[in-house]
Amino acid sequence: MFDFGLRGETWWPGDYLERAVADTTLPNITPAMRERFRANTFKLFGQRAEGWVSPRIGVSFAAGPSSSIFVSYGQFAQRPNPRYLYAKLQTRSPATFQLFGNPALKPERTVAIEGGVKLLRGQDWAFTLSLYQRDIHDYIAATAVIPDPDQPENFWYAYANHDLAQSRGAELTIDGRYGTALRTSAMLAFASVKGEHSLPEDVFRGRQSREGEVLLQEERLDWDKPWRGSLSANWSFGPDDRPRVLGLGLWNNWNLNFSFWAEAGKRYTPYTDS
Repeated sequence: MFDFGLRGETWWPGDYLERAVADTTLPNITPAMRERFRANTFKLFGQRAEGWVSPRIGVSFAAGPSSSIFVSYGQFAQRPNPRYLYAKLQTRSPATFQLFGNPALKPERTVAIEGGVKLLRGQDWAFTLSLYQRDIHDYIAATAVIPDPDQPENFWYAYANHDLAQSRGAELTIDGRYGTALRTSAMLAFASVKGEHSLPEDVFRGRQSREGEVLLQEERLDWDKPWRGSLSANWSFGPDDRPRVLGLGLWNNWNLNFSFWAEAGKRYTPYTDS
């Protein structure tokens, strides 16, 4: 089986951003930001807009009477958090220890590849093992803005599409059924997420900001979860069912759910004081 799709999105930043870009007296919006904003947007219904298309492809085929293999590829875009665009745009006195919005920000783009195998054991059990990799481009970070190279001491920090991030992982899912009343599901996943910065504000925690295309050393990101798991069960009885427990007849037409979920916290590096 082959699936293909395209998703198109259009986004209007709004009058507030357009007025700020047009106001050349604002010191924290550089000419380069204004030029990139106009280059990345187009006029639609009287306002500047930005649009993109995200393709999705999926392929699956039978590898045997009770097994199948699947592969998928997709591109996704996430619009910037509003504060990354609009923060302090009207401020006329830049200060070093502030983060200013950037009207020229682009969406973060994710390229996701996933593949796996699904096995059936009879009609009551299904096992799915999948591996994935997600690469995030134009990851939003903070960078130093130096409008005049001859005065490097006069700078401030602004949001920018500078960083990269990568997520890799594996997930095992087991779905089971006991008779017609009980259905269970269990999931166990392992992941590793690396990048240059977890948040743009990391620049204020003593972490260097990237300049130009110079790559920084990758680190474990704050939202990296090494493992997570879940277990759920559902008992369901229809209007014609009257289950019996310890010889006692129960009422009909009811449903009972149980779920358990757990995940690891933030990764850490052990340290021993000698």
